[in-house]
Amino acid sequence: AANSGFYTLSADMATPPGTPPPPESSDPRRRRRRMRANGGGVTSLEWVIALEVDHVIGLASIAAWKMIANGFKNGGGLHATAGWLAETAGGHARLLPSAASVEGVVLGGFVVVPALASAALRAYRKRVHMAELTAFYTQVDPTELTLRKVATTADKLARLGPRAPAARKKHYQTLARRYGVSPDKVAAEALASGRPVPLLPGTPPAHQPHPPPQKVRWGILGTANIARKNVVSMSLAKNAVCIAVASRSKPRAEKYAAENGNIPKAYGSYEDLLADPEIDAVYIPLPTSVRKEWVLKAAAAGKHVLAEKPVGGTLADVQEMVEACAKNRVLLMDGVMFMHHTRLKDVRALLSTSILGETIPSRMNACFSFAGDPAFFGKDIRVDDREPLGCLGDLGWYTVRFALWLHRYALPNRVMMTTHRKSPAGVPTDCSCTLEFGGSKTVTFDVSFHHTLRQWVELAGPSATLTIPDFVIPQSTTEATCVVERWGATSKALTFRREKREVLVTKGCNQHARMIENFSQLVTAGDVDAYTEWSAMVLSTQKVLDALMASSHMDGEWVSL
Repeated sequence: AANSGFYTLSADMATPPGTPPPPESSDPRRRRRRMRANGGGVTSLEWVIALEVDHVIGLASIAAWKMIANGFKNGGGLHATAGWLAETAGGHARLLPSAASVEGVVLGGFVVVPALASAALRAYRKRVHMAELTAFYTQVDPTELTLRKVATTADKLARLGPRAPAARKKHYQTLARRYGVSPDKVAAEALASGRPVPLLPGTPPAHQPHPPPQKVRWGILGTANIARKNVVSMSLAKNAVCIAVASRSKPRAEKYAAENGNIPKAYGSYEDLLADPEIDAVYIPLPTSVRKEWVLKAAAAGKHVLAEKPVGGTLADVQEMVEACAKNRVLLMDGVMFMHHTRLKDVRALLSTSILGETIPSRMNACFSFAGDPAFFGKDIRVDDREPLGCLGDLGWYTVRFALWLHRYALPNRVMMTTHRKSPAGVPTDCSCTLEFGGSKTVTFDVSFHHTLRQWVELAGPSATLTIPDFVIPQSTTEATCVVERWGATSKALTFRREKREVLVTKGCNQHARMIENFSQLVTAGDVDAYTEWSAMVLSTQKVLDALMASSHMDGEWVSL
C-alpha cells in the first residue's frame, strides 16, 4: 500500500496500557502467526481501525465501528469526529496527521482510512493482511453524496464468511434510512455501480472506475415563468441539481420552490442566494434592464452564469459582463437551447457534403413569431421598457445566432432592420431584417409578436434547399427533423415537380436538459478556453442586434459592422 499523503506512521507500534484486547481469530494458525509476529499480543492499531481483511466482519471490527460511531455522536459532527479519530489513532500508535486536512475521514456512517506507509508495513513485518484503504471523497459533506458514490467497496467483501449477506442487508437498511429510500433502491444502486454497497472499508478493486461526476449545484435568481422549464431540465440533467431559488419576497420564493419540485432552499433576496457557498452556478431570467447588475454580482461571487437572452440591452453592457466573468474565471452562457441539440451537428455534417451545392448556403430565410393576445400587450414585460429590444431581443436573438452559426461566427458586413410596429413603450414588436455577409451571401428574417407561431429556417443553394421546420424548439423531445428538397420544371413549365426529398431524423435529444448538462460539464472541467468561446458567441450576437437597432432608429438604413 502506498502512502496517501494524509498521514505518516511511526515504526513503533507498541500497544498502550489499558487497551482492550481484540477477539481471537477463529483460525488457530493465523492466531499463532500473529502472536509470534507481535511477541504474544495484538497491536491496538489493528483493533482501532480494523485493518485485517479476515476480521472485517469479525467482532474486533464491530467493536471498532461502535467506538467510531460513538465518537461521531459525541463529537458533534464530521470535523470533530475526524479529529477524534486522528487523535485516538495517534495516541494508540503515534499515527501523526500530516499537513493535509482530516475532513471527510468519517463518510456516510463508515470510516475511510488512508493506506499506511510502505516503510511502516516493512516494520510491521507484513503480519497483517492489509486492505488497500484510501481516502475517497475527502472534504465532501456526507449528505451530498449520492447512493452510487457511497457504493465503493472491497474486492473480497462479497466472498467473506457466512455472516456477510446478513450484515450487508443490515447495512442496506441503514443507508436506506439515511437517504430516505427503500433498501431495494440501495441494493439496485449498488448493483448499477457494479459492486455491492460497502459494509466496511476494504480493498478497492484493482481497476477502480472513476466516481460519477459531482453534480453542479444550481440556484435561480427570480421566479419568472420562463425559469420553470429550466428547473425541469435541471432535474433531467445527469450532472446538475437545483438547490435554491431567490425572490425579492421570501414567501414568493417558498411558494415557487414548493411548486417546482420542492427546491430545498428559498431565499428572500438575490444577495443571500449569491452568498450561499454551496451554489456553483446561477440561472438569471431577470429582465434585461437589470440583468447586468446581477451577472456582475454573480461573477464577483464566483458563480457561473446562464443568462436569459438577450444577455444585455447594449453591447457595452454585455462587454462589461464578459470581462467580469473572465476576470473571475466563471462561465457566461446564453440560454439558446438549439445550440445544444445534436440536430445542429447533423445539419453541419450534411452541409459539409455540399448537398445544397455549397457548404455555406448563399441564402438563409427564417422567421420566429407568435401572436400575443390583448393581455400580453397589456402587461407582459417583453413589450415595455424593461425589455428595450422587444421582439428583436426575445425572438431575433435566435435567428441571429443561427445565422452566425451558419457562417461559422463571421460577422456580417452590414445589416438593416425595418420596424413595422412598436408597443406604447416604444419597443419593436414586429420587424424584418437583412444581414449581408461576404461572397454575396445574405440572411433575411422576420420576428413578430403579431403573427401565428412560426419558427422555421430555410437554407438555399444552387442544388437544393434544406428546411428546419422548428429550429428554435422542436416539436418532440425524442426526435427532430430537417428536410432536403430539390424541385424542377416539367415540359413547357406547365407544372413544377419535386425531384428529391430526403428527411434527416435526429433521435434522442432533449435540448433543454442537454444545455444544462453541457453547461455543468464545462463548469466541472474548468475549461477556460470553452468559457471564452461562449463569451465570444454572446458578444457577436449582441453586436449584430446593436447594429440592427441602430438601423431601425435610422428608418432602415444600412449599418456596417
